[in-house]
Amino acid sequence: MKIVILGLGEVAKCTLSLIEQFIDVDSRHLYFVERNNLSAHPVVNGFLARGAHFLQKNLTCENTLAVLRDEIAIGHRDLVIDLTTDTDMFHTVALCLENNWPYLNTCIENSADAQLVHLRNHDKMASVIASPAGRAYRATCVFDHGMNPGLISSFVKKGLADIAVLALQSGISPALKPAYEKRDYSAMARILGLETLHLSELDDQTAALVPPGVFVNTWSCPGFLVEARAPVQIAWGTHEKEIPGGMLLTEGGMLMTEGEAWGALASSYVPHSEITGMLIPHEEIITLRRLLARPGYAPTIAYVYAVNPHTRRCFDEGLTNAEGGLSSRRQRMHSPVPIGLGHCLCFRAIPLPVNAVRGVTGVVRFYARRTRFFHRP
Repeated sequence: MKIVILGLGEVAKCTLSLIEQFIDVDSRHLYFVERNNLSAHPVVNGFLARGAHFLQKNLTCENTLAVLRDEIAIGHRDLVIDLTTDTDMFHTVALCLENNWPYLNTCIENSADAQLVHLRNHDKMASVIASPAGRAYRATCVFDHGMNPGLISSFVKKGLADIAVLALQSGISPALKPAYEKRDYSAMARILGLETLHLSELDDQTAALVPPGVFVNTWSCPGFLVEARAPVQIAWGTHEKEIPGGMLLTEGGMLMTEGEAWGALASSYVPHSEITGMLIPHEEIITLRRLLARPGYAPTIAYVYAVNPHTRRCFDEGLTNAEGGLSSRRQRMHSPVPIGLGHCLCFRAIPLPVNAVRGVTGVVRFYARRTRFFHRP
């Protein structure tokens, strides 16, 4: 089986480590397609020394088919892993569907979009997927499946199932049993009284040496700025009675702002502490809403990201504007910030921080208080 990786940014370099640890594949069957010459990078070079292939290509709608079909000779049993940030991903997916090439990515984004709006992109992808519906055979395409979005949704499912078991053992709600046995996550969430679901992340990584006057981050600077400068996008729950000031509710049940997401903050939790983080738009909000929402019931779902202090400083100092950020000084952005040992990212789907099961009232509550929203001036 050939594995073709499109793009060799920070996420791709991490992916190579996972491939080496968990996938039994001959390095001679690995193909890297990247616009910049990164063949000397230690991670990439290690694979190239064992026989992997490096193609320095700037992928476009005009050449992607030729690269995959003619130069790499990809087949039905091979896999395309799309980790690019500024290509026409919809075009690549359409090619893979048309040619029956299995496909995997970590997000649904389009470089041609002036602004990142996840619900719109998901609707567009649905039309792309539907186009070859009459075929007898279609390759599998998996979207939005990195850590988050992706694995975090599995954490949510596991959390709901674990809480359902706890509630059944406590004799709180016998009605949970059929929902649990069928793994009907929407029914479990509704019976348990889930109103708010946060996908909360704390990045507490620090560095001794940080270059001044430039945007820094612990992962892709361009990738994060696309998200941070997009509008807030929250799945709004049916229990909510008021819409926070400065926000609009769309027909798809998404709460959005006209301003940039990095300026909208919310209080949330990670293990053992409360955080205040940015309401960054993330696609697990869309997919989890589709998993849990039913007529008359939907929880509020938000991704709350407390960035590392160095990146926080960049936002506070205005290093994302035309004078100091992505639009004019992209070449001076640094990613990733070097980090010390012992620090890690904390990904946490938090269904209940405290007092999960209230046996006296017979109600399972996931949050003891309402989400607090803040807007930076």
